[in-house]
Amino acid sequence: MFDNPKFAKLVAAGNASGEVIAVDRFIVTVRGLGDIAVGALVYFDNGHQGMVREVHLDTVMVLNMTAETIAIGTLVVLEAPELVTGVGEAVIGRVLSVTGQPLDGKGPVTFSRYDPVFKVAPGIIERQELKDPLSTGVAIADQLFPLVKGQRIAILGDNKVGKSAITMQLTLAQAGTGRLVIHVLISKRKADVDSLIAKLNKSGAMAYSVVIVASVFDSLTQSYLAPYVGVTVAEYLWNSGKDCVIIL
Repeated sequence: MFDNPKFAKLVAAGNASGEVIAVDRFIVTVRGLGDIAVGALVYFDNGHQGMVREVHLDTVMVLNMTAETIAIGTLVVLEAPELVTGVGEAVIGRVLSVTGQPLDGKGPVTFSRYDPVFKVAPGIIERQELKDPLSTGVAIADQLFPLVKGQRIAILGDNKVGKSAITMQLTLAQAGTGRLVIHVLISKRKADVDSLIAKLNKSGAMAYSVVIVASVFDSLTQSYLAPYVGVTVAEYLWNSGKDCVIIL
């Protein structure tokens, strides 16, 4: 019998299983798992999750989604045929990890459904012309580099030149517009995460924001997945009739 009830349930359901035979930091080599697809979600018997990155003839390379090391000999089972994340309006005003765990002490999050993280982007013909303006709240930026809804822009510069200040001003400028702002923090220090959350709470912007956190202490796999999770959350809200601004 297995000590982990969830693991035992997945095995009893007939899901493909295997065993960890090698570990290199967050890269785990598994023997078994049968006919599994790239991008599938797997579950280790110690309660951790992983994502299938490569499939070989006899082995599968899995990216460990936690910062803790997986021991050789750990059993693993297929949890879902593709990587999914929880979405829904309940995420508005919340701070979540890449795996969907609440980090703000406000209790559990009830997701409306689970959507695949990796989707095929719509073709060029399906897309609309970009024309609706998007105010950043920074007058000089709006005059020199006017943005429109649907546009992507990179804000580049050295440390301490005001990149975060501009994105915060962009967030504040969405107050009263009905737009939502999704902040995706990738490999950030805890001090930077706490600073952003404090500013959002103090300004009241948290009421229309979502924060997805992959800190510097989390697995590199979470940093890799964070943008995909943030976009999946935003796509659900957008399809529900809400415009979203995503800040990575």
